Amino acid sequence: MCKSILSFAVLLFFISCGNKQTSTSSNEQTNNSASADNMLAEKMDRGKAIYDKTCTVCHQATGAGVPKSFPPLASSDYLNADVNKVIDGLLFGNKGEMVVNGETYNNVMPPQVLTDEEISYVLTYVYNSWQNSAKEVTPEMVAQRRASNQ
Repeated sequence: MCKSILSFAVLLFFISCGNKQTSTSSNEQTNNSASADNMLAEKMDRGKAIYDKTCTVCHQATGAGVPKSFPPLASSDYLNADVNKVIDGLLFGNKGEMVVNGETYNNVMPPQVLTDEEISYVLTYVYNSWQNSAKEVTPEMVAQRRASNQ
């Protein structure tokens, strides 16, 4: 009987230790998720401020653009198709025809004088707004595009 009580106590100990580890892992995952959410929220706030100052005149506060002049960023097939092309557009500008959501635009967008970090913020904001693909653009992605096109 003592042997079975001892076995039961050892079993409870291991189960208890296992639950503590699982609980800790669960807490770490929750904390990591909350931290990631906070970082995304901060990027979104900074990106919106940059967008409001730099992009709103042409693409409008709603991302709807101006028909026949400036393409929409909201629900944009062009934007969602190739993040590198979009990064290049901010870094080096766009000119000539482009088709966005079935409409042809032929205007010039000059290169934006923004840091890699600022471009990552504004694009993260745009990609996470207006029913776009929720991509997160990093400063490293922008730096890589800048370096590959110089």
